[in-house]
Amino acid sequence: MKLLHQLALIATFLLLTANFAVAQVSKGGTPLSFLRTVKSSIQAVSMSKVDVPSLIAEDEIESAKGIPLRFGAPFEVDYNMNNSGTWETLGDSSRIWRLRI
Repeated sequence: MKLLHQLALIATFLLLTANFAVAQVSKGGTPLSFLRTVKSSIQAVSMSKVDVPSLIAEDEIESAKGIPLRFGAPFEVDYNMNNSGTWETLGDSSRIWRLRI
């Protein structure tokens, strides 16, 4: 019974502190692109077409096996701040990088 009580306390602690755990560090504020006048022309990339019939066929096979439904399909990309997008230096020397997908 003592172990069960300890586990209940640990679970309660974890549930109460879960609100403070975040996956992204927030510095607050508004993005610079919302506050300043920035270039309207930025690099845009188009993603390759998705083979929807093929994905549906795979989903039907997996569904028959009892595998849960998929919510997305991965594909490789190599976009980063060094090989794509548009850098812009603003009036106060701050810089902003944007990429339209």
